[in-house]
Parts: sequence; C-alpha cells; structure tokens
Amino acid sequence: MSEQLMGVREELLARTEGRTLLDVFAATCDANWNRPALVIKEGDGFRTLTWGEYRTQASHVAMALRGYGVRHGDHVALMMTNRPEHVVADVGALMAGGVPVSVYNTLATDQIRYIAENCAAKVAILEDAAFLATWDAVREQLPALEVLVVVDPTGVDVDGRDDVITYAELLERGERALETGHGELENSWRGVTPDDAVTLIYTSGTTG
Repeated sequence: MSEQLMGVREELLARTEGRTLLDVFAATCDANWNRPALVIKEGDGFRTLTWGEYRTQASHVAMALRGYGVRHGDHVALMMTNRPEHVVADVGALMAGGVPVSVYNTLATDQIRYIAENCAAKVAILEDAAFLATWDAVREQLPALEVLVVVDPTGVDVDGRDDVITYAELLERGERALETGHGELENSWRGVTPDDAVTLIYTSGTTG
C-alpha cells in the first residue's frame, strides 16, 4: 500500500473512530433535514422522502419494535422487494438496538423457516399477502416470533389474529410510543457500538 493511501486510511480511521452507521445517519439527517433522501417511482410520477421523514419513520419503527420486545442484538427479519419501507425498517431495527436480517424474497418456505428459526427473529416485516402466506406456513415452528408486519395489506385478513399488523399500524404504534419515549430511543440507538453487527445475511451456502 502506498504512503498516500496509508495516509488516507489513517485519516478515515481517525475521523470515524468510535462512530457507528447510526451516528452518520443522524448527522446526515440533521444536516439535510428537508432535502430528498429517497426518490420513489409511483405510477407515472415520483415522490420523495426527505432525510427528516426518513429519520422520523425509522424512529417510529424503532419504538414499535421495542414495544414488541426487540432489544440489543435481537433479530428483525425483512422480506420485501426494492421499496422505501425496506430501508426505513432496516435503520429502524438498528435504532431499536436490533439486527436487521434481509431475507431473499425468492426463498422457499423451508429456507425461510431455517433463517427465522436460526436467528430467532422476533419480528418479521413482509411486503404483502403472498409473503405473509409463506411465513404463515411455518409460523407455528417459530416460537420466538412475536408479530408479522405487512406493508401492503391488500387481501390480508387479520380478523381474530393478534400476531399480524399492518406497517401503517406499526408506524402509528411507534409514533405514540415516541411521545413519551424519546429518552428510550436515544439510549437505544446511542447504545449501539462499532463492534455490534449491522446486518445478517444468509447466503445460498448457509441456507442449503
């Protein structure tokens, strides 16, 4: 490694020592609160999610997850296509002190069961009714799983079930909890250290 690259490396290490992705996320949001963070295609147009909205929604997700018992090191499964709720929930899981586990949306039911059981996922945030059906098929084999959250509830029947809620309900729960829980949230995300896991990914070599 050249001296120039070594110098850059040392500078970066000095600037980031002791900081986490959540520190960087918070600083970025504070500095760019009203600027676009995500641009989402909807129909023939686009909508934006500002950094402020990103952080607010992630905070609501975090508080709702903590309400379901997610604590430091606990795993939160995410099974969605490329959509804003995925990245918001990913950061929300980290802010709750947990570890997001993105599950490939093409996996078979037995592979989903293996992953959720192996990491003892406490919450699973899923895209729609089809993904919910795959998890429901193995739900009884996942005793650690507290709740299934569905982003697009079209076609989902939750009558009589207390283990399935919509993503909108998750955000509402988190928003209510945050009204009196700012200190809890602050302690939660600031308690994350550079040595903590930022994500857990199961590859084809680990799921069979």
